[in-house]
Amino acid sequence: GTTLTGTNLLMVTNSYGAEGSYTVSLTVSNSSGQIYTLIQTNYVTIGGNYYASIYGDNTTYTNWTTAAVDIQTAVNAATPGSIVWVADQQLFGITNPISITKPIQVRSQSADWQASTTIIYRATSLVQRVFYINHPKAVVDGFIITNGLGNANSITNYGGAVALVQGTLRNCLLTLNHAYNGGAVMLFDGTVSNCVLTDNLADSQGGGVYLIGGNVVKSRIEYNRANGSEGGGVYMVGGYIRNSTICTNYAAG
Repeated sequence: GTTLTGTNLLMVTNSYGAEGSYTVSLTVSNSSGQIYTLIQTNYVTIGGNYYASIYGDNTTYTNWTTAAVDIQTAVNAATPGSIVWVADQQLFGITNPISITKPIQVRSQSADWQASTTIIYRATSLVQRVFYINHPKAVVDGFIITNGLGNANSITNYGGAVALVQGTLRNCLLTLNHAYNGGAVMLFDGTVSNCVLTDNLADSQGGGVYLIGGNVVKSRIEYNRANGSEGGGVYMVGGYIRNSTICTNYAAG
């Protein structure tokens, strides 16, 4: 690695030329001969840019020409701290949930569903949600997520569109998804921010979202349905909803 030395240094800077996690070691001394060393393992993480487009050639995934033709391939290739850019105005059908379990961002070019209009949807007859997100620094940003299905009465199948264990879901439209609980989202922890959840269905509770923990902020939850007795739009075991609109939802009970 790079070693920087000097006297009376108020700030130490370094440039990293490659992706990866770097260990940082700092040694200080004074005129009395006292020396102290602090080592932080994997303290600095440098990510890159990866790309997904149905028109890519599916090779290196590092620009639009060589982009992965499916999102999971680009996610798998991305190093911690990276951004996976997903092309605007495209349709991505998935046959397995897109699983994000490391500190990366998956973003549409516009990072807003209304501008990007990129649709990610279940393209199989099998019970299958669209996203599984489980890392505190994972981010999914700027998509239309639809046709997810998690209709088995098991917590592992709750959340028709998204199971959010940790991380952030933001600037997305979730619509026409279906699950036993949490028609659109099953929220264990993390944050749903600036999203619209509309026209989703739960067989039991939480037509829009089923909260065990976490936060829903600056979002709109409307026109969702629960066929059970409670939670047409939202069913809460824990967590918080802040600065959001919940309206025109329906519970059958």
